[in-house]
Order: sequence, then C-alpha cells, then structure tokens
Amino acid sequence: MSNIYSRQPSRKRFKTLGSDILKRAVMGHTLLDPNRFPIVTFCDFELRQMTNVQTWTVQCSLPINLFSEKIFIANWFLLVIMTIINAIYFLYNFVSTFLPYRAEVYVQKFLTVDDVRTGMYQKIPEHLTESQKDFVHSYLRRDGVFLIWMLSNKVNQVVAGEIVNELWKNYTK
Repeated sequence: MSNIYSRQPSRKRFKTLGSDILKRAVMGHTLLDPNRFPIVTFCDFELRQMTNVQTWTVQCSLPINLFSEKIFIANWFLLVIMTIINAIYFLYNFVSTFLPYRAEVYVQKFLTVDDVRTGMYQKIPEHLTESQKDFVHSYLRRDGVFLIWMLSNKVNQVVAGEIVNELWKNYTK
C-alpha cells in the first residue's frame, strides 16, 4: 500500500470533534464520522510480474479508524473537562490570593494567641484583630500567605500552623 486517497481533515475540524459528536447524538444520527476517520478508502498497489509493473487502485478497509475515533473522542472530552476544572481552580486561587479578607481568615485559622487557637468563629479582642491584620498584610504579605498555603497543602496543616505561630511570636516581640 503506497498511497491512501482520503480527504485529509484540517486541524480546525478536530477542535470541534466533541461538539459535533454531541450534535449528532442529539439529532439521532450515527456517531461515526467518515470524513474525519474514514473506514473505507482507496489504495494504490503495485504488482510486479517479471518486468511488467501494474498499478491497481482498490478499495481498502481501515477498521483501526473505528478504534482511533473512540480514542480521539475520549481524549477530546477529557481535555475539555480538565480545562474546565483547571480554569475553576485557577479562578479560585486567584480570588483567594488577591482578596485581603481571604488571607486574614486563612492565617487566622492557624494562629494561636495567648495559647488559645483562634478560629473563624471565635471572638478575638479588637486590639488583637488589628494586630493580626497588620501581621498578615505588613509582615507576611501576599507571598508569605502563599508560602503558608503551599506548606499546608504540600506538607500538612500542623507544620503550617507551627510556622505561623513562630512567625507570630517573632512579630509580637
């Protein structure tokens, strides 16, 4: 088999593979797409008989394209789902990083003041609240809060809490 004559699809048509499959499924048509993944095509063969070379064009079957189409569809939907999840995660982290209130709440859950763990729902004296805000915004700043967030996610929250408390002790000295 030297040449396969099939219409070569453009790259743009593979970007819409999943949406086209969904349209076909909603309209009740078959999910197979012979334009993108041809099952039958024409092939050229060269037959040699002694010194005579004859070229034959015959119809060829490509059953592997049935399997390839299913793999491409699964990959397309997987990539779309992963893109959506990554976009949501990015937006959540972007908002969490740049809203000052979120940084204060995040650091406050690790902080121990006067040997009492401060949480989100515990009342803290007003002078300590202002001191904590100053600690988060002036001492730790965004990069310090980000590092604490990375430590709590990658190591564990106990280590992050101990580091925050040591930083708080250094800040209050």
